Amino acid sequence: MVLLLCFIVAIFFVSVCVASERDNFRFGPRDKAYGIHFIDDSRGWIVGDTGLAAMTTDGGENWSRVAISGEEPFRDIFFVGDAGWIVGDGGLILHSDNGGKSWDKQASGVKVMLLKIFFLNRDRGFTVGTDATRIRSST
Repeated sequence: MVLLLCFIVAIFFVSVCVASERDNFRFGPRDKAYGIHFIDDSRGWIVGDTGLAAMTTDGGENWSRVAISGEEPFRDIFFVGDAGWIVGDGGLILHSDNGGKSWDKQASGVKVMLLKIFFLNRDRGFTVGTDATRIRSST
């Protein structure tokens, strides 16, 4: 009976540790982060190579890996409120209207690597990339 109880306790602790490892993403030596942006004091995002995307809801104490799309390198991220944009290789622009819960591709009209993105407000933003690429969005 004692052996069975020890076995059940061990299984519980292993499953708790595995769950916390999944929820608390730790960056490894091969993870290359290129962009970071905080929406507010608590919510933040990091993006990087091979589709790296991680978010925090506690000011950066804990990070959770987020699957967005494939293995494309993400170069930068920016939010205005709950509206967010990610830029990356091949002219990639991803947009979210819900704080990063879902992302949709937006046409950039270019095929170069987009490196940085910045928005003044939800409608007026700028991105720059290789080959002196500059893109401005406004309504």
